[in-house]
Amino acid sequence: MKLGKFVEISVGVIDVGQSLAFFERLGFEKLDQNWEPWPWAILSDGTITLNLSQQSGPSCPVLNYFSSDMKQRVKELKSAGIDVVPVHDREIPEVVGGLETPGGIEISLVEYSARRIPKPTGRPFSKCGSFGELAFPINDLETSVASLEKVGFKKLRGDSLPYPWAAISDGLISLGLYQSEDLKLPALVYHSENLDERLDALRQEGFEVLQEMPNPAVGIGRFALAPPSAHLLLILEYRPSAN
Repeated sequence: MKLGKFVEISVGVIDVGQSLAFFERLGFEKLDQNWEPWPWAILSDGTITLNLSQQSGPSCPVLNYFSSDMKQRVKELKSAGIDVVPVHDREIPEVVGGLETPGGIEISLVEYSARRIPKPTGRPFSKCGSFGELAFPINDLETSVASLEKVGFKKLRGDSLPYPWAAISDGLISLGLYQSEDLKLPALVYHSENLDERLDALRQEGFEVLQEMPNPAVGIGRFALAPPSAHLLLILEYRPSAN
């Protein structure tokens, strides 16, 4: 079963205002913002929804799944032998449970109608290119994939060389799992066929593009941007034409 009807990527940041300005400069559109129960902002690149949540320190991305029947979904998950951690938060009573895979990927289950959430247009419009995946560094690929398959993800592709990696999806979000020290932080990965021009334009606008990162798994170079006060990277990579 699917974990929900809609998913957003929630990222803990030290300063929402600073991080929000960074993403808006990249062309992300602000969908909503508030200061209660803490400062937060919701953005979109046209394809994904990103929730910036101000915390005392940066935290890894969390997948927030929404559905108006989430309590029933939680019961079905428990009946299937899935360990759902109960959550009792007076400030956010809609959160009814949580999951954490052996690879450290956190999932929050929220009872809230997906129809009430502003949706991305489905057309990428940021300066990063087309969203490809949310990538995580993990310690044990086989265990991580197996745990996510139990909650509706399917393996799309992968290999054991030059290190174990896999691309998986549940139809709502695509994840990349990398058992390698090459990836130090979770990352939003974007594809572009005109990467050189895109990188030049970003540098001219004052963005600091980090040095090329190795990615022998797919044989292409990757360049990274580091959003301020966030435990996250934005990775831009070349995607060859399908032709």
